Amino acid sequence: MSEMKDISAAINKANINITMVRVLTSLSETRSFTKTAERLCLSQSAISHAMKALEEIVGAPLVIRDRRGVAFTATGEAALDAARAALHALGRLAGLREHSIKGRVRLALVSSASVKIAPYALNITSVRHPELAVELLLGTDTEVAEWVDRGAADIGLSYIAGNCQAEELVDDELFVASSQKNSVQGGSFPIRALDGQPFIMSSGGCGPMLAELFQDFGVAPVVILSASDMAALLALVGAGRGLSIAPGLAFPADWQRTVARRPLEPRARRPLLLLFSSSAEATAVRAMCAAIREVATSLRGG
Repeated sequence: MSEMKDISAAINKANINITMVRVLTSLSETRSFTKTAERLCLSQSAISHAMKALEEIVGAPLVIRDRRGVAFTATGEAALDAARAALHALGRLAGLREHSIKGRVRLALVSSASVKIAPYALNITSVRHPELAVELLLGTDTEVAEWVDRGAADIGLSYIAGNCQAEELVDDELFVASSQKNSVQGGSFPIRALDGQPFIMSSGGCGPMLAELFQDFGVAPVVILSASDMAALLALVGAGRGLSIAPGLAFPADWQRTVARRPLEPRARRPLLLLFSSSAEATAVRAMCAAIREVATSLRGG
């Protein structure tokens, strides 16, 4: 108990916040400012500010950035050991209020939720409940709803509820993505302007939703390629191969480096849903749901 108090007191005295500690430990795993920003749902500038503040507190460089990524200095390695100890101690401190939960949760999700929701939720549960095992199942909206409905997954994150009990988490918006070179300046992108245009379809999540949207408006883009991975899809768009549509949550923190994006006209919004199965009352499942709701609240700005 005294160890936790000493660490907490040292953190407060040095004006070190939990975000700085998480940034440092995440950098040790990703070796990338960009990937750390995506994992923690922060901007790259926020990551840079956190590291700069830590280096000012320590009084020495902690990392070196080069073409291969991020490398830790000797001082940085020592700071990393201290940061890990601090997270561990704070996790134990939180455990005094809430016992660590054991068990296994099968979480099914669409690709957009794997960018902004799942990584941070998993970080939360790994600190609060280190013995909680989570199995991730990635699929389309329809597949996620079906998996939860038949009990192949305990909970799901999807834009389609199917036959499942559902709770709205975040109101998401669909955007048209284009290469920056071929981007047309202006506000929204008329959905009818997609008719006959080369189009790259997402096969990893929102494909069925887009097909329904096109049918509703009588629009027929020419699907020339499909991609299940969002990074690959945006790379293809950025290279000028065609246009695409993706939910805002699917775009990584540094999407501006690859593509330009504009909201659809008329605006198309879809709530991301938390889906439940019959086992949703299990203690382990409730712990995972609590972490997901916490991330969703931060994305809503409150």
